Amino acid sequence: MLVDKSWSTNPKRNSPEFKQGLESFAKICQAHADNRGFVRCACQNFHNTILLPMHIMKHHMRVFGFSRLYKKWSYHGETSDPLVVDDVAPRNDMTDAIEDVMEEVMEEDCNIDEGNLDTESIVVRDDFEDLLKEV
Repeated sequence: MLVDKSWSTNPKRNSPEFKQGLESFAKICQAHADNRGFVRCACQNFHNTILLPMHIMKHHMRVFGFSRLYKKWSYHGETSDPLVVDDVAPRNDMTDAIEDVMEEVMEEDCNIDEGNLDTESIVVRDDFEDLLKEV
């Protein structure tokens, strides 16, 4: 998928380029919505860690901007060419534990209670960032 991402780094979120880019992104998001029509919010505050209705996601993008960390739009359909690997990396208990945690996080994303978005999500994000810094 080749997509113009230049709009996503535009600090002028009221510019025609940003607005048009956001509309194109929203169309891409529709193909990756869950059964309720919720999509991952790629705004600067949530970095794809939360599912929101499309209109709220678009509002977040206009207010907070597009996540600077989201370079490859993997949650919205962008794929990379498959890598050819000669040797398979050895697995260990830590690798398995990390994969288990990531699967649980992805499952929780699909079951977020939208009534508590303002407080609980921020706390979870702060906790995650603290854990990430520790690692």
